[in-house]
Amino acid sequence: MRKIIVLTAISFFLAGCLTEIEPSGIINESTSNSEIISNTTGNSEIVNKTTGNAAPAVTGIVPLEVTAGDDYQFTPTARDPDGDALTFSISGLPRWASFDASTGRLSGTPKSGDVGTYANIIIAVTDGTDTVSVGPFAIVVSDTTYGSVTLSWAVPTENEDGTPLTDLDGYRLYWGKASGNYTDSTTIDNESITTYVVENIPSGTYEFVATSFNTAGVESRYSSPATKVVP
Repeated sequence: MRKIIVLTAISFFLAGCLTEIEPSGIINESTSNSEIISNTTGNSEIVNKTTGNAAPAVTGIVPLEVTAGDDYQFTPTARDPDGDALTFSISGLPRWASFDASTGRLSGTPKSGDVGTYANIIIAVTDGTDTVSVGPFAIVVSDTTYGSVTLSWAVPTENEDGTPLTDLDGYRLYWGKASGNYTDSTTIDNESITTYVVENIPSGTYEFVATSFNTAGVESRYSSPATKVVP
């Protein structure tokens, strides 16, 4: 019967940095021949003095930063007091993004080659008579943030059947973003090493496990998993 090495658990600490994303408020603009009145509900409306048309209203918070590889999405909330059909348009559309003229949804997933600032973006909505807009605003695409995780463990001293372990040969570390699905690994061919730094890990939540193996290539079962967020 083959002998399985016992490696119970790993411990770790995390190194990395976090970028804060600050939101921007919505800017509403209307044509110059308009005035603000209060309707029967107590809400303010922009009314065109020439046509008597109530202009659309638009609200929302614009995300101003996205990391390369992450999804970006902004959809303004628009309404028309008169119940008129609304149509959206955009100027300054980033090359990595798409725009839905029926909803005003701006979305996309920038890549590492898209890192930079995309300025003078304006989303406009019209009811066919009057136009209001969001912007201008800028979206900053930042490069992917990488972190590092330091793993450490105790040297196993016995096989699973309780016999002494005399032929330990090294360790394997496994990790991935889905529990039990380890897409990355590394092998440490030195039984005396008990600490290892996993570097250049993209931001995300990862599960780590470790195994040990002997000179015959017999590998232990996974250790207890450890989960960590890399900012």
